[in-house]
Amino acid sequence: MGIMAGVVLLVAGNAFAQPYTNTIRWQTTGSYQIWDNGGVGTGTPLNPAGPYADGTSFLVQLLYAGANATNDSVNVATADPYGADNDDVFAAYQWIGYGVAPVAAPGRFNADNYENTRPDGSVYFIRAWMYPADAPANGQIAVSSGDFYGDSELFSVSGNTPPPAFDDFYLTADYATTLQVVPEPGTLALFGLGLVIAALRRRLGFTK
Repeated sequence: MGIMAGVVLLVAGNAFAQPYTNTIRWQTTGSYQIWDNGGVGTGTPLNPAGPYADGTSFLVQLLYAGANATNDSVNVATADPYGADNDDVFAAYQWIGYGVAPVAAPGRFNADNYENTRPDGSVYFIRAWMYPADAPANGQIAVSSGDFYGDSELFSVSGNTPPPAFDDFYLTADYATTLQVVPEPGTLALFGLGLVIAALRRRLGFTK
């Protein structure tokens, strides 16, 4: 699993809410961007020409990392409708270009706030996809083998206990959507069989 810096999470404690409730503000910041699978500086920032709208612009998600407190690889056979796998849990979504001036939109977004109800120490991360959501207003994505995505570094909530606290998670670098969805085991087996057949054909002198 790759863990890369790429977003900002700002957490503001809420002294007037129920226990374990605070507000997470998550967004890119400054000059940092999320890039496609071509890589930082060599590829292209996500959605360079738009359109910037829900269901058409590339998807970004806020995910709770679960009990293992890490971002888990996405497997096409086991991912849920949000593309989350193992004990990762979808929390919120946004799209590239949201809340950002069009001239600065490629690779950037400014998400709506997320009301967190998990206790201090809960771990979150941002996942960006090189594809839009399946439809507006759902944040879901039907993953396919080899789909590209990228995860930010992990963020631990610490703003729930009084007095209200602020946790700032700033971009330390651009990052790219270079991770890939793991195919089903049967697909891997067929691929391996193809490699074996190709090797045998070469040994026997067949070139086509």
